[in-house]
Amino acid sequence: MQTYTANLNNKCLIVLVALVLVLFCKSTFASDTSDSPRLSLAVIGGVGLAQSDIQVNDLAFPYVTGFIGVGSKYQLNDASNLFVNYGQLATSKKCATCDEDASGSLDIETIKFGYNYRYSDFTSPISIDLQLSKELTTHFGEALGVFDLSEPVTASIDSSSTFTRGSVGLNYHLNDEVVLTAGGGINKWDMSATAKSIIGSDIRISTQIEIGETDRFYFIESSFVVFGRAINLGVRQSNLNADNESLFREVYAGISLPWSF
Repeated sequence: MQTYTANLNNKCLIVLVALVLVLFCKSTFASDTSDSPRLSLAVIGGVGLAQSDIQVNDLAFPYVTGFIGVGSKYQLNDASNLFVNYGQLATSKKCATCDEDASGSLDIETIKFGYNYRYSDFTSPISIDLQLSKELTTHFGEALGVFDLSEPVTASIDSSSTFTRGSVGLNYHLNDEVVLTAGGGINKWDMSATAKSIIGSDIRISTQIEIGETDRFYFIESSFVVFGRAINLGVRQSNLNADNESLFREVYAGISLPWSF
């Protein structure tokens, strides 16, 4: 729990720093561009699930994530923007070492920030997005149940993951309000997790996992306007290759809010 609290404090600090940078950019670039930069907000959400357990040495663990939150985008000029997204999700999950009726809480927290540049000096309805981003996620879960149908067990997991992505996206503009995008990139990811179990009153088990690799990812998105609100839908598939090969699939969405600054 202490690690989870520390990670939460670190993320709050990152959010604060990101907002300070946005305000700095606003004051710095506003006088240098003909169109004043704008800060816009959106409701965002997403879920992700690894196709198979990630294996490290003799251990294997599932990876699932999700969030509902708020996204912010600061338009530096017509071609580039900064963005900061923050979301949380509280759900329940089965205890793998407990009886079939046992489950517990799982709290997930995610922050993502980055920079996007769109090159659109083409005669055709084509543009190219270049994006750099960093995503940090923490998981904290607890479960109560029975081990081997006899001993009571308390299990907990405290984990964090980091995804640093660089991508290129090809956009096709059907019109001024509808854009289809396909792209891919490189994903440098790191995960660490500590699992603890207390069986009965005497047996205490603690396991720690750390893994990191650099893999590829691909995505498809669509952006369109409905009733004056900008909507974004996307799917992404990433390789998470440790001792085995695993595919991590995500679905995400966003809808703009009627406020801008």
